[in-house]
Amino acid sequence: MKKFWFFLVLMTMCVTMADAQRYFIPKYKRKKEVREYTLDNMDRKWSLYVGGYYSMPLGLQYRVHSSVNDYTLHYNESTSLLGGIAHVGATYKLNDNLHIGMETGYAFHEKAGAIPLNAVARYYYGPAKPKSRGRLFNYVNVGPQFFMSNSSKSVGAALSVGGGIRVLIAKSMRTDLHLGYSLCLRRPTLADDGKYDVPAKNINFKEFTHAIQLGMNIVIF
Repeated sequence: MKKFWFFLVLMTMCVTMADAQRYFIPKYKRKKEVREYTLDNMDRKWSLYVGGYYSMPLGLQYRVHSSVNDYTLHYNESTSLLGGIAHVGATYKLNDNLHIGMETGYAFHEKAGAIPLNAVARYYYGPAKPKSRGRLFNYVNVGPQFFMSNSSKSVGAALSVGGGIRVLIAKSMRTDLHLGYSLCLRRPTLADDGKYDVPAKNINFKEFTHAIQLGMNIVIF
């Protein structure tokens, strides 16, 4: 009889331990939930954004070429040409990583304003739905600029290269923060006033501005 009760108690303990293992052990073996963040609009190819740059100039270079005696003069100047650019742009998603598009706006400079018209290319690294709120990218902007001032109008060009990070701030608010280098070319039209050793029409004058650009874009949709 004692053996029977001993066997019954032993079986009860085994069943209780099995139930405890079934209900409590899986809690420690549970896999950590992995969340994906949508840093790109998966429903459409086109996206629209607004933003701007702040330019911090590094230096100013001039190149003056005379076609009369085929002589070229180079000289540098320090510049306090601080300014910014407000723009609006649109990009087309070729794939989850490469986006191309156009942007335009207005550049606020100390001497003269300008209207840029840039072709834009951005390459985003990693998947469009990463496991973090950030996604790194590189960019290239290139295109003409139409300078406007009270005294003269001129045409130039600009090239910007750099990198940044796309950040998901809210559920549907995506922001691109970027930092890069900018080279701006301007070809001022010389006024044929005063006294010159050579006529102004035989002078080719180019102005180069080097700058660091800090910018931000907000994706509207």
